[in-house]
Amino acid sequence: MVREGRRRSWTLRPRTVRSQVTWTATALVALMLVLSAFGLVAAQQRVLTHGIDEALIQRADNIERDVVHGTFGSRLPNEGRDPEDSFLQVVDAEGNVVAVTDNATGLPAATGPLPRGADQVLGTVQDVALSNGEFRVLARPVHGTTFGPVTLVVGKNLDDVNESVSILKRSLAFAIPIVTGLLALLVWWLTGRVLRPVESIRREVASIEGHELHRRVPARGSGDEIARLA
Repeated sequence: MVREGRRRSWTLRPRTVRSQVTWTATALVALMLVLSAFGLVAAQQRVLTHGIDEALIQRADNIERDVVHGTFGSRLPNEGRDPEDSFLQVVDAEGNVVAVTDNATGLPAATGPLPRGADQVLGTVQDVALSNGEFRVLARPVHGTTFGPVTLVVGKNLDDVNESVSILKRSLAFAIPIVTGLLALLVWWLTGRVLRPVESIRREVASIEGHELHRRVPARGSGDEIARLA
């Protein structure tokens, strides 16, 4: 039983140069593709999230003066037509929401107290009851309002970002195995062509018997390693 097990495990290894080259090249390229895919997904998510952050900063810049002047009172203007896409909150020093967009009425403050001295804080939160998805939230301290020192909170849904990243992941998960398989076939074919003269030499040498020492193996005039071997 022991010998049979050893023989079976040994046969699982590539036993030819062609197999070894094919498996090694395929494994290395597959590893590089997977690592590149992780990097591409991370880069896309970072770029798209940065775009959301820029939009949040612009939105906060546009509404901050109106919050200071109390232009809208406790009802802040909605942005866009989708009630689950974005929201605004003004949170007082005790954590109470004192002004909010209509779509976020009744929701608790999306962020806690800001760190002392912070100009603004950007982060991703998942517990906003406005939608099941994640939200990118900007929190900025604002002074001189009719509510006293408050925190302006601007949130935007990350569904579009997550969907775009998910599509990229699915595309890569579909493409990488196909590319890897095609590469394995290509390497197998190219290695076979390169080693074909070696196989011819092997067959010729194997067929030479003791009384046929005058026979010669086929040799190419290319001057490469295989020609020198012949």
